Order: sequence, then structure tokens, then C-alpha cells
Amino acid sequence: MSARLILMALMLVIGIVIGVFAMDSKAPPERNAGTIASVKTAATLYETRTPAQDEVASRSPHPVGNEKTTALLAKPANTTGDPDKVAFLAELLTQEVSKLRRLERSLAALQNQVRQLETAVADRTRQLSSEQKADKDGQTEAAKDPGKVSEARFLAVGFDPDQTAQLKKRISEIEMERLYLRHRARREGWLRTPEYYEAVRELRQGMKEELGEDAYDRFLFASERPNRLLVKSVMESSPAEQTGLQPGDIIFRYDDSRIFSYRDFRDATTRGEMGETVPVEIRRGGEILEVQLPRGPLGVRLDRITVQP
Repeated sequence: MSARLILMALMLVIGIVIGVFAMDSKAPPERNAGTIASVKTAATLYETRTPAQDEVASRSPHPVGNEKTTALLAKPANTTGDPDKVAFLAELLTQEVSKLRRLERSLAALQNQVRQLETAVADRTRQLSSEQKADKDGQTEAAKDPGKVSEARFLAVGFDPDQTAQLKKRISEIEMERLYLRHRARREGWLRTPEYYEAVRELRQGMKEELGEDAYDRFLFASERPNRLLVKSVMESSPAEQTGLQPGDIIFRYDDSRIFSYRDFRDATTRGEMGETVPVEIRRGGEILEVQLPRGPLGVRLDRITVQP
């Protein structure tokens, strides 16, 4: 906007100067005599400049060129107008317009880069917030004493006493591995980095692979950990709203992946081609629904809950 205002002001000044030259060509000799006297006075002042002023002037070249400018200034004024000066002003105006257009293009490119950086920062901030929340949830889960986990909950979901004892032992082993990992990451300075969260994820993923999806689901419930993602709210004009998702729905499966946590959901939505249509299994009350959604953000706010399988 400021560049356009400068351009308009420059064009106005040039127009006034051209108008003055045009009026001078039609004015009576008496008026031109005053103009000639003013020009001579300016020339006298130019000739009487100090050496310091000459040095400053020599370091400030005219936008069009020193030789051409000097020739035009040295040219005596006349009463019939000066086409060379008009052409000179027109050329100067053309160059200034070109400069302003280049500045506008540069400004637009910089604004686009700023928008891209703002988007990248916002995405990274959301990612770190999600990872920190997952880490906080992991600390809460790790604080549970495996020895105090109710054996009855394991038996209630189908694990026999031997399996229950083995699972409780495995819980202790995983939590100790996680504590060592956290301790090492803090000492080496990579705690709460992408590498740290990936290492924690691999520990949890290992348990899921050992048990299988169904047994892992029962294990999470028996050990009093969240095993479902609940839709808390749906954003307006989002893919979730357009598909009919509602608050209270549970996202059970996304494409071919069971969803137990925020990380499971994030990994599933970022896998594959952006925008491709994927099936999403929803649990609503006692119903099982399948909807088709574009891969990517759904536009929902989620919460982790614990549900008996």
C-alpha cells in the first residue's frame, strides 16, 4: 500500500513539473525572464558550492545518470519549452515505476514466505503440544505400581492367572526401560525431542506387537490405561462435520489401523496419500458405523478414555 502511495505522489509531482514547463512555453517574455533569472541564480549557487558539498554530490548519483543530468542542468533555458527535459522526466518516471513494481513483487514474495513460516511454526507447536501431552500421560501411567494393578481386572477380560502374572512382570520391565530411557535422554540433552518420543513409542509399540491388537486392548483396560479416543467436539465446515461425526463418537479404526492413542491417530492420518479417501470405523452407542473420510485432519477435538473391550 505504501509503495502505491509513493507512486501516486511521484506521478503528481512529475505532472506538476510537466505542467509548469508547458505553461512556460506559452507565457509572455516577461514571465520567462523571471524564470531565466531563477535558473541563472540556481546555476550561480551550483557553481559556488564548497568542495565538501561537491564531494557529497559526487557520492549521490542521479537515478538516470550523472552525464545526462549534468548536460540537462547546464543547458540554458529558453522560451519555447524544452522537449529534452520532458523526455528526461518521462524516462525518470518510467524507471521509478519499474522500481516500485519490483519492490511490490519482492514484498509479495516476502509476505508469502512469512505466511509459510507462520504455518510451519503453528504446525510444529501443535505437534510438540501433542507429544508433551502424550509424554505426560505416559508419566502418569508409569506412576502406577504394577504390583497394585487389580488382578481381578485381568481375569475379568479373559486373562488367566499365569498370563496375568506374566503381563504384570512385563509391565514392570517396560516401565523400567522407559525410566532408563528418560534418565539417559535427560543426561545427554535430548529429552522431549522427536528422537525421545520416537523411542518411547517403540517401547509401547513393542508391547502391542507382542500381544496383538485384541489382547493389547484388554491389557490397556486391565492396567487402567486409556484405550479409546473419544470425539469431544466437531469443528464447523470440517470433513468430520460433513461426514456426520458427532460428539460422543469413538474412533475405533482408521483405514487398517486400530486406534488406541493420539499417536496412533496421528500416525494413521499422516500415512499414505494426502486427501485419499479412507474408511473410518466409528462406535456410536451400541452401533458400529463406517464412514469415508479424506486422509488428513478431520477437524475434531479428542479425549482419551478407558472402555471395557
